[in-house]
Amino acid sequence: MKVLWHSVGPWAPTGYGQQTGINTPRIAQLGHDVALSIYYGHQGSEIRWKGLRCLPGYSANYGTDMLIQHALTHFGAAEDPSLADASCKGMIILLGDCWTFEVPLLDQMSVACWVPVDHLTLPDVTRRWFNVMGAVPIAMSRFGERLLSDAGFSPQYVPHGIELDTFRPGDQQAARSSLGIPADAFVVGMIANNVGRDGSRKAFTEQIAAFAELRCRHSDAFLILHTDVDQPIGVRLRPFLERTLPDGSYTYTDQYAYRKGMSPAAIAEIYRSLDLFTNCSYGEGFGIPILEAQACGVPVVVTDSTAMPELVGAGWKVGYERVWHDSQGAWTSVPHIGEIVDAYLAAYDQARETDLRAQAWAFAQDYDADLVVQTYWKPTLDRFEAALEGRRADLQARRSLQPKRPAERIREADGFLWLDRGERTGDALGFADHEAPLRPVLADLLPDGGVLLDVGAHVGHWTLRLAGKASKVTAVEANPATAATLRRHLAMNDIGNVTVVELAAWDCGTRLRLDDPAGQVEGGSTRVLAATNGEGGTVPAGRLDQLPELADIGRLDLVKLDVEGADLHALRGMKGLLERYRPVLFIEDHSVYGYFERADLEATLREFGYGFEVAHSVPTQWMPDGPSEIVQMADYLICRPVKVPASK
Repeated sequence: MKVLWHSVGPWAPTGYGQQTGINTPRIAQLGHDVALSIYYGHQGSEIRWKGLRCLPGYSANYGTDMLIQHALTHFGAAEDPSLADASCKGMIILLGDCWTFEVPLLDQMSVACWVPVDHLTLPDVTRRWFNVMGAVPIAMSRFGERLLSDAGFSPQYVPHGIELDTFRPGDQQAARSSLGIPADAFVVGMIANNVGRDGSRKAFTEQIAAFAELRCRHSDAFLILHTDVDQPIGVRLRPFLERTLPDGSYTYTDQYAYRKGMSPAAIAEIYRSLDLFTNCSYGEGFGIPILEAQACGVPVVVTDSTAMPELVGAGWKVGYERVWHDSQGAWTSVPHIGEIVDAYLAAYDQARETDLRAQAWAFAQDYDADLVVQTYWKPTLDRFEAALEGRRADLQARRSLQPKRPAERIREADGFLWLDRGERTGDALGFADHEAPLRPVLADLLPDGGVLLDVGAHVGHWTLRLAGKASKVTAVEANPATAATLRRHLAMNDIGNVTVVELAAWDCGTRLRLDDPAGQVEGGSTRVLAATNGEGGTVPAGRLDQLPELADIGRLDLVKLDVEGADLHALRGMKGLLERYRPVLFIEDHSVYGYFERADLEATLREFGYGFEVAHSVPTQWMPDGPSEIVQMADYLICRPVKVPASK
């Protein structure tokens, strides 16, 4: 099976880099054709590492601008007629925080993500990413496996592995001598990346404060830190250490050596110098240093949360306080300093015991890299390979049942590329000139650099045309198929300031069914109707003022509303947004089609503190149930805030 592994370079001195370096050669030895897509640690050229093809990152964070192209290249699918064909030819495996991989078209490929779950609850950003992308979660820990399963996913489980020929017990006194550590001290060590100033996930300040208490009671206690003490985006550890601990009670890795990268053998020497390893962080997706320390015969102390407790073979677990992590939408765990102190004091009496150190070493043997690959990666990859075979067979079967249809055409209109799949689709509404008189109107309503909410975005007729003037656009579309076409249009035109939300704009959370009176696929007249209990083929509906994507939008200048009769429901569901930001509204009034009374729309606008004027009208005989003999005028309304709404 062809595998594209997307993560940090295997030579990078990070956890993801280490796991890439450990696992990818071994996966290749299982017989898989592995290439590396490297988003950190390599740019500018394609190279070979241990016989593996290494494809570089370019300009976007996390390699999002190169991932699909790298996959098509490695899978030999660059000339395939569709992404459905390409998705059958290989597996993309992502290693990292899944929500960082916001890649257009990724949801159409075969994807798995070896994902950390480092909060007490499954983060909203993680849940949403898997729901949108349809990727297979690979849990790093049993804890992560449980949370992903509870959320309705079907995760695989593959733990991290370590190189036991590197991380093994050795001469403690020789290690201390080489590091300049007192030979007879009780040595506590911490190895962690210093990122995040206020509320650093690795809990440097909490553990240093706890060590200060240990030092007050035992003057032979000594602390060694392997981290960047002057990290600009981390805790200012150098002054904190000077303020908190007495001179001669601590040391840290030579900062130049740390920044240019140290070998695993050098890191193992640090572990061997220790009596106790401390990893009382806010949360861990796995916790590689916890295992590496034990593999070197060193007991550990960890926070009793997330993946950490399952990695303790010899050591202590401390309690925590639950704290809300708003950017992730999940609870995290801040360790109790007093309990860390108690664990350090217990370790001072017990951690140097030979039996406990032997117990630590024995526990780590279950995570030998070769054993992990054979026990966990091999069956997981076998399942993926079988799934690809099934996907190919399913694609062939579906094509054999489908009538032949003309190939997709690409049209150019107004400087944009648009799909044209024929009359039975609503594609023409993207490139058509049917609302040309509205262009200057909408252009005047949206200020340069303004923020647009396009409700009923369809395939992007206005989303694409206004994105160049806006700083940010949120495009809301109820029909998943139409939303997928909108995403394709954005990708085809390299537009990156648009967020697509698949939701029917409504005034409560529910599910509705889609119906197009014109019988088109992705038709422009598609409406939402009430669904009976248990009815299939429904779509989610909800309030826009409760939408996470709009929670911290900062400003909102223009709302374009075209929702095929759901006008009143959509307006009521964005009441909070209208009260907070007072944007201008541009509404296609659907009362002319019998969906509601015009008077009710006007009353709702007055209730929210808005006046209106008719910006444009078009004659129509179209009606949902068939043409009318009477020609009526369909109005487009400009609605401006005129006063504070009555509810304030």
